[in-house]
Amino acid sequence: MTGLNPSHEVIQNIERILESSFDGFYITDGDANTILLNKAYETITGLKREDLIGHNMFELEDSKAISQSATLMVLREKTIQTIEQEFKTGKRAFVSSTPIFNDEGQIIMVVTNVRDLSALQLLKSQMEHTKNLTDQYQREIEAMRLQILGADELIAHDEKMLETLKLAKRVALVDTTVQIENNLI
Repeated sequence: MTGLNPSHEVIQNIERILESSFDGFYITDGDANTILLNKAYETITGLKREDLIGHNMFELEDSKAISQSATLMVLREKTIQTIEQEFKTGKRAFVSSTPIFNDEGQIIMVVTNVRDLSALQLLKSQMEHTKNLTDQYQREIEAMRLQILGADELIAHDEKMLETLKLAKRVALVDTTVQIENNLI
């Protein structure tokens, strides 16, 4: 597409594609001025399109609308930059900004892909809760096993029988089959 001047219809179709994405897109020109963003960006960040279009990333960073700008990092480093970003709305996202170069090697745009972290954080929280419950249930099962084999419920005076009961208590913590044999013959 280098050197082509896309028609109005092609540009509209590209905008439709971006609007249909679940990922947020944020596009600036080579001077870090916001030129386009999609609805998913607004949903993920809680920021409004009208508060961003035409504004420079330096201004948005200074006003704390965003915690830091991957776009500005791209313009300094001239390479793809990926960071975790926080917005004044309290929402957080994982962003990757990519430079778009012209034929002379100058950055003419920066395209930022934005992924919502709140769903991942919720999933992580649910997994931690499930792990904690599993750990709790395992401790309770182990306590029940020890109660079942508790010395206060079994009576034994023989040293070998006491050793056998101790061994049975230790083995009860493991999910395995055990055969106890009497070798008194």
